Amino acid sequence: MAKVMAKQLLVPHTKTDDIISLASVWAFIHPAVPDTLREVDKGLYEARWWKPVPKMDIEIMKRTDGVILEGSAFEPDNLYGGLAIQFRLFER
Repeated sequence: MAKVMAKQLLVPHTKTDDIISLASVWAFIHPAVPDTLREVDKGLYEARWWKPVPKMDIEIMKRTDGVILEGSAFEPDNLYGGLAIQFRLFER
């Protein structure tokens, strides 16, 4: 499998061989560093921060080229005081 560089991420996926590792997603959103990161659906990721939530990380996510936020940050039911944000990645 070819190595995928962070800035080459494509969303939505169009082929089955367009597999993006979570390590590449971590690199793409850096310097934001969520406590957890997971793929919710194909090409839809969720970053979570538990309290105290570093508000600057949310701002970084909002301003990072190639990151499309899917709605506003929200407090998950099972993470009192924490925040989650769902997003997609794209290449310009």
